Amino acid sequence: MMEKYYFEQTDLKFLTVLVVIVLLIPVAAILCLSILSPMAGEGFLIFIAIGAPILVFILNKRKLTKQVEACVDDTSVSFDFGDYTEQIDFENLKSYQIEDYNGITLRLQILNRKKIELTASSGFSDLSQMKIFCKALEQKIHLSNKNNLSNVTRIASAFETKWMLPLLIILTVIISIILINSFSKEKLFTVSFYTSITGLAGLWLTWYRARQKKQMHSLDIRNS
Repeated sequence: MMEKYYFEQTDLKFLTVLVVIVLLIPVAAILCLSILSPMAGEGFLIFIAIGAPILVFILNKRKLTKQVEACVDDTSVSFDFGDYTEQIDFENLKSYQIEDYNGITLRLQILNRKKIELTASSGFSDLSQMKIFCKALEQKIHLSNKNNLSNVTRIASAFETKWMLPLLIILTVIISIILINSFSKEKLFTVSFYTSITGLAGLWLTWYRARQKKQMHSLDIRNS
């Protein structure tokens, strides 16, 4: 039975172009400030350097998101990107990977070496619907493998790899030393303090969720 899903995808190419433009505008304004300062006025050029990048980003933010329609059944998945469609049979799928940190990224490696990558970035796209789709797709691929209709390899995410735990421990020790040093200088409760704690907690939470997901996947394989 064909199941339909609708989710948002972030246009990473357009995002890259937009970021480059936003960064170049202040540089151009600074150059103009050094050349045309007597004529244009410093206040106006400073306003352009700060206001123009913000305005450009706001006006183009909606273009960063594209709607995707995905249809998945027991043997295949298809995507409708609006201007073109893509269908993949599981028997022709080599591997898949789902990254879930500060957004969702789905990578599909086809046997002909073609790779399809879909990303929903936090802050630009709604992640909830793509999470639902990725979960359904993973279940369908697992069922297809179980019925010997395909042999798709699941690629572990970065937070599921063996080196991530030692890396997090080392990072935690380093941040702890920095915070203890800041505490001794009575500079503990600063913006950087809260940013460091929040970021570190987010990394540990993502690692824990990835570990739980890996254990559930291994359990499903054993039960099958």
